[in-house]
Amino acid sequence: MNMEKENLFFSKELSYFGCSVQGASHIREGKHCQDSFEIYSESIDEDNKMIIMAVADGHGSENYDLSKYGAEFAVKAAIEELKLIYYFSRGSKSQILKNFKSDFPTSTLKRWREAIISDIKIREEEFYKTNFNNLKQIYKRYGTTLMAVLIVPEGIFMAQLGDGDMLLVESNERTEFPIPASDELIANETYSMTSTDSTRLWKFQMYSADEPVLVMLSTDGLSNSFEDDFSFTKFGISLLRNINQFGIEKVAKEVPGFLNRASKNGSGDDITLAFAVVDICKDDIAK
Repeated sequence: MNMEKENLFFSKELSYFGCSVQGASHIREGKHCQDSFEIYSESIDEDNKMIIMAVADGHGSENYDLSKYGAEFAVKAAIEELKLIYYFSRGSKSQILKNFKSDFPTSTLKRWREAIISDIKIREEEFYKTNFNNLKQIYKRYGTTLMAVLIVPEGIFMAQLGDGDMLLVESNERTEFPIPASDELIANETYSMTSTDSTRLWKFQMYSADEPVLVMLSTDGLSNSFEDDFSFTKFGISLLRNINQFGIEKVAKEVPGFLNRASKNGSGDDITLAFAVVDICKDDIAK
């Protein structure tokens, strides 16, 4: 039995969903789920809505003993910063992308670090006082990856730091990894919010769609439960088919059980999945 209830959130009207499940190995070892996600939406005019999704995977090892909270702070920071970027840049695809690349890494890191300091002062006041002049030692304990997507009429804007997967599935079932996995790292290493020069390690992509597209974010616990990328993309295609056939509400009820089985029979890791079915982006809406 899971130590923690699945963290699940979905919107039937807006066709988006998010879910985190505790990894099978973490259940056996008595460890908390280190993943976190956040989804935000609002109407931006009579016809259009903004959806922001963020997913983080806390490192979870002994040196990162507070990464569960680091992941929570990271997704919240990403949501708030993407809202601000859009408010200041809306109407111009090129300006949104420019500000996304130039401002998002730095402002998100700053907000994340501020949340950590506020937390550690309460959680471990003596540790904070001892390391007041060595803040990197504090931040390290909260280490996490982070990826986020801003979905607005001007386009789909994606950013990623560290491992995890973004997958696009078009209505014709063509699939694409908009941000390929980094070939600069080996074994289980990953970039992190605590990496040196982390603001320079982000990867970005922008996508415009004329037809509905499934935008999917997931921590590496999901893809590592499949034999290869082909099997993983087949899952994405099947997910879109089921949403189209049965509706997101029914799919949402089935996904947590599937993710638990995937972890048990596959990676053993925590798994987070967030996705949205998007039909609001047009190539000619803004330049």
